[in-house]
Amino acid sequence: MWLASSCLVPSHSVAEDTACPPVSAQQLDVASAIVDKFDRKERDVEVLKELRRVALDEFTRACEEGHREVGRGRIPELWVRVLELHLSQIASVGNVGRRFGVRVESGSHLASTSAAKTLDASGHISYAAIEETLAVPLPELASGSSSSTSVWLSVVADDGAVLGNYPVVLEDLCDQRAVHRWCDLHGGWRVSAVFQLLTSPSVMLRSHIKDFEEKLRAARAELAACEGELRQVVPPKMLHR
Repeated sequence: MWLASSCLVPSHSVAEDTACPPVSAQQLDVASAIVDKFDRKERDVEVLKELRRVALDEFTRACEEGHREVGRGRIPELWVRVLELHLSQIASVGNVGRRFGVRVESGSHLASTSAAKTLDASGHISYAAIEETLAVPLPELASGSSSSTSVWLSVVADDGAVLGNYPVVLEDLCDQRAVHRWCDLHGGWRVSAVFQLLTSPSVMLRSHIKDFEEKLRAARAELAACEGELRQVVPPKMLHR
């Protein structure tokens, strides 16, 4: 949507009802702010529509793959996205400049960050730019036995020494939604990570589609409300779609 700065009237028309009523500078400022908000809401709607389309495509593909895998069974996986590490100020003494990584382990299966990173002077390591997801299979869950499944998240030094462990609780991950946690480990370490238990791709994607649809409905309602605000401030003849 955009706001006309002037109203063009054909030269042969002199009817008063075709003329644009005067608009004050204050009205234009208010309208301009609402137009900016409208544009942001419109972009939000387009992004959500695209996300829903991609999720629907992936859902269709997952269903097709699921039909082909019927009878073979699928081994659940735990996905862990490491965001950042913190080491307490006291524990940081002597460790600044050293390199550390993160490892997730279950039974004989383990996954580690691809490269150790250097602890900075504030005792912080960020993995935001890496966007690396660790995945470990959990075959015990395939038989419905979560009590016998033991998963540990560890901070590991560059020489392979394990500096702290955190037991990952799986019970609150059963709905396959991503859950963010701050994990407190021994030795003053804290790890920020996102955990997601994947048991059925099609079920997970169906949940994503539902979330996108709910957000899309809300975004469209906000977009309509924004347009209503604009029409209260500016005469209809000044608006163009």
